[in-house]
Amino acid sequence: MGSAVILAWTAANRVEATRAVAAAAYGLIHAGRSRRMPSRMPTTLNKTIAWAGALALLVLHLDFWRDRGTSLLMGWMPQELAWRMGWMLLSTLYLVWFCRAVWVEED
Repeated sequence: MGSAVILAWTAANRVEATRAVAAAAYGLIHAGRSRRMPSRMPTTLNKTIAWAGALALLVLHLDFWRDRGTSLLMGWMPQELAWRMGWMLLSTLYLVWFCRAVWVEED
């Protein structure tokens, strides 16, 4: 009997913790943005910039023109690793912008 109560209490706390994390993440994504203003730029401009950014990220990801160097940057980081890390940072920034400016909730 006692273990069933503890198990139920633990499950309830997990659900509450999951809801708290989801609420915090939602607050971080929508921080600083008014719910009444869906976007700061016109929708067509947002879509154009979004498509151009996605195309640019695709071209940078394929990087067929780039020479695969074997030299080290700063004495320890391979060029290929630095390129991939830079691409991931750029794509993360693009995704944050996309979620804030293009993928808005309609009231």
